[in-house]
Amino acid sequence: MYDQIKENCERIMDPSSAMMMQPDDEGLQRCLDTIMGDNPIGNFLRDLYHHPGKYCKCMASLDEATPECFVTLPNDVGRVPLSFVKKEICLLEIGCDAIDGFCEGEIQSLDECLPPLEDKSFSC
Repeated sequence: MYDQIKENCERIMDPSSAMMMQPDDEGLQRCLDTIMGDNPIGNFLRDLYHHPGKYCKCMASLDEATPECFVTLPNDVGRVPLSFVKKEICLLEIGCDAIDGFCEGEIQSLDECLPPLEDKSFSC
């Protein structure tokens, strides 16, 4: 999957690329399709969007509980700093806040355009 993301998103994500600021629509769509496709990242992001309560409520406590150390990968493939995991958790917290803000905006828009529940003259 990393190779697919690199191939389809590198020009969009690379700050040294002249295309970074003005990606073409097809390239941007290809990148989004790659990231949001049927893969672990896309599946997680869709699940987060549809079920934010499943993840968002525990992010703050998970961030606080994650120690500042390294985890050795199986078969001594390498070590992963948990500070990286803490940064990813922080990004998820930002995503949770964005989802909350989006939902609040949608509710406000619906409240402004729909009649009150007590209005019996409204019929679907």
